[in-house]
Amino acid sequence: MRKSLLKLSTLLFLLIGIAFLTGCDDDSAGEDLTLVEFVQANGEYDILVEAVVRADLVDLLNSTGPFTLFAPNDVAFQTFLDNNGFSSIDEIPEATLRRILAGHLLAGNLESTLLETGYYATFNRSTFSQDVYTDMYFSVDGAANINGSIDIITPDINLDNGVIHEVDRVIDLPSVVTFPAADPNFSSLVDALTVTGLNTNFIEVLSGEGPFTVFAPTNAAFEALIDGNDDWDSLADIPVATLESVLLYHVSDAGNLRQSALTNGSSITTLSNDAQITIDLGDGGPAVVGNNSTANIIATNLQADNGVVHAIDAVLLP
Repeated sequence: MRKSLLKLSTLLFLLIGIAFLTGCDDDSAGEDLTLVEFVQANGEYDILVEAVVRADLVDLLNSTGPFTLFAPNDVAFQTFLDNNGFSSIDEIPEATLRRILAGHLLAGNLESTLLETGYYATFNRSTFSQDVYTDMYFSVDGAANINGSIDIITPDINLDNGVIHEVDRVIDLPSVVTFPAADPNFSSLVDALTVTGLNTNFIEVLSGEGPFTVFAPTNAAFEALIDGNDDWDSLADIPVATLESVLLYHVSDAGNLRQSALTNGSSITTLSNDAQITIDLGDGGPAVVGNNSTANIIATNLQADNGVVHAIDAVLLP
């Protein structure tokens, strides 16, 4: 995991500031402080403190926990404000700010040695159900990062009610394209979605309000598709019109259809000229049946803010 040098003020805080603030006589990061108390005392998270107060999350982050907080420093938060046209935290709608901050928080005391590559449910309750929370994709392959673009600057700041990992960017609300873009198992899908000549701007569409349900073929699925046609050696060999129709066949705007909604025999209308796919919960496990193909569902409920992604092991053909 990539670690960067602490800024001088933080280093001094970690070495001697805690003893002054809490009466500790060790060199810990502040194990007698809560998450909120640490960011209030540190000086590098002033905007985060403002955000936590405005979003009314102080009591939560002062509670027993334990929690894992990915904490954007002031530089990260200022960049977020600038990029989104906000001059201050007060200009962000309170409900939106609360959801963004909740997307930085996980349950449990997850130090860096416990974090593995995969999907983690955050505290951000989705707009689709009170019992559904959005995910983040965490990778430990190389430099540890979140959703493919947020790096951890300083890991494992251990506190009384959890652990903080300092990050270099604000984690925005994920869309159904966030996870394929971050997860290398879907790199071929991302390549397909961005092929030159497509009439549909898939990144723009799938970053929209939704809700969408996406059945996302893995890299192996695309490899099998290409290998199945003697005239194709790569995605570039697939006629653009054919590829576009195939990609649309993997997306539905019928709702945020999580695994519980994928009942046996249910039909789902796709964006490919309203063509339908059917769910089969037979003995072989959950599958999606298309007009000319079948794919097994191998991972479910990758929950984004504007819909849900299910991974499948074959490319569906309309």
